Amino acid sequence: MKYGMVKILKTPDGEDVKLVGNAMTYGIYKSYFNADLLEDIIKFAGKNLNPELLKRFEAAGIKNPGDLSQATPEQKAEILGAIDNYSFDSVFVMQFISALIATAQFPNYPDMAETMMSIPPHWAADEIVINEVMEFFSLFIKQKQG
Repeated sequence: MKYGMVKILKTPDGEDVKLVGNAMTYGIYKSYFNADLLEDIIKFAGKNLNPELLKRFEAAGIKNPGDLSQATPEQKAEILGAIDNYSFDSVFVMQFISALIATAQFPNYPDMAETMMSIPPHWAADEIVINEVMEFFSLFIKQKQG
């Protein structure tokens, strides 16, 4: 592949799951879910990247998930209060991962239900997996440089 992104994630039983993101992912996502991938990424980001929540994280000096353990009890309470309105779309995350798995298997076209069932359910909220998926988001929304 000359463009795009490739990542290998491990299932709990040590099996490799290859994720590939490139232009084909748009078509695969559309054919699987009858929705526009870029629109869904923007909706997801809009719901989940609450500016107020980000400000509270910044104020507490939290730049990555590991920093949360270093926060004071007061900072944790404030952050948890801000998360009350957080609406995480785990279905979208699983759909996106399914499209990335299917892109990795192209030109084979795996069944969408089988692909989704092959994903460990905890990946919808797994910190490491979500961070990897966020990198794919940036691939699809990054503006052309120069």
